[in-house]
Amino acid sequence: MNQPAFLSMRRTDLWGTPSWQVPDHIHTAILFAGSRQKAAIRVNGRAMIDYVQGALKDARNIGHIVIVCDAGPLPRWAFDADYLPGVSVVRARASTGESVLGAIEAAPQGWPFLVTTADHPLLTASIVDGFCYLAATVAGDLSAGLVRRRLLEEVHPQVRRTFLPFRDTAIAGCNLFALKNPATLSAIRFWGDAGLPALVASHLDRLTLIEAFARASQDAGAHVAPILLPWPEAAIAVDGEDDLPLVADILATRNTARISGWQRVTTL
Repeated sequence: MNQPAFLSMRRTDLWGTPSWQVPDHIHTAILFAGSRQKAAIRVNGRAMIDYVQGALKDARNIGHIVIVCDAGPLPRWAFDADYLPGVSVVRARASTGESVLGAIEAAPQGWPFLVTTADHPLLTASIVDGFCYLAATVAGDLSAGLVRRRLLEEVHPQVRRTFLPFRDTAIAGCNLFALKNPATLSAIRFWGDAGLPALVASHLDRLTLIEAFARASQDAGAHVAPILLPWPEAAIAVDGEDDLPLVADILATRNTARISGWQRVTTL
């Protein structure tokens, strides 16, 4: 993991049918629903989790979805989802890491896994398939999807996100993780509740992105690989009410426009 590897994607279409598939790497998606109130927040008439579940079900590289629900009575959408083909529902455990392990144990098919969250209504099948493709291609046990701050603010200057400032670049997380093999189990336990910042926070500022992830890999006991994505929307989640207008506007635009073209995807 010394130098960036550049992969060219032909005809990337954010809202159309993706042109890439990894037959030998069909992922099980682990979807963290969070609180039932937040997952059910409606954006342009649909619950947030409905957008995410739809993207996962339409993705070619996803074979099954395990929804992780918080404790308490199951919301109606979770009760219904448990009876849908290719979807199952499990309860969250004491921490994020333990909940991921519980979802892995409950999944009807094995590795690899993709982890994402219900507050990500801008997720599309193309983003999911592109990320799964890159995760299968790049060296690494655990891959994290990232977007450069420069790209995100260039396309959506009004966005409000928390950025991780490395020595050479600032990035935003995408709540997209690929778990390729059982070697990731040590990283999942190290992950705990803090997520990506727990892996790299102690290495910010002093190190480049590649150097920080190499150090994080040593700490976690598994090869953790960053993947820089070309879709700025992959890094936009609904963290609070202030995020809703931008997300609703982007979703409304998708009903009337399509974006396609030549994209260069950067992996590290």
